[in-house]
Amino acid sequence: MKLASFDIEICDELENGTFDLAKPPRIACAALALQDADEEPRVEFFYSHPSQPDMAPIDVGRMWARIWELTRNGYNLLTWNGVAFDLPLVGAFLPFKNRREVYEIAYERHVDMMTGIVTGK
Repeated sequence: MKLASFDIEICDELENGTFDLAKPPRIACAALALQDADEEPRVEFFYSHPSQPDMAPIDVGRMWARIWELTRNGYNLLTWNGVAFDLPLVGAFLPFKNRREVYEIAYERHVDMMTGIVTGK
């Protein structure tokens, strides 16, 4: 199985451990750890421009384009609490038309180790 382990770090503290999609916390950085039986494991990092403390929506969009490409090429996303946190947070920064893709991956090509949701193919 091809896996793309994904994690986000945020700039802001969360009140009660949750966030409002209308005013999401800022994303500081993210990483993908890729594992494929045919290749050596590798890590890809996503972060803001050095002069910015957080990722701009265009940076989040580039990150999402890479995740979308990987899942279209047979990778399953692997997260810890991705269904409730990472994926909705990414979706909050994307144009409305791309949010459907986020939920498609969350519920069709994803293993969430916290919730036990396994939807990978």
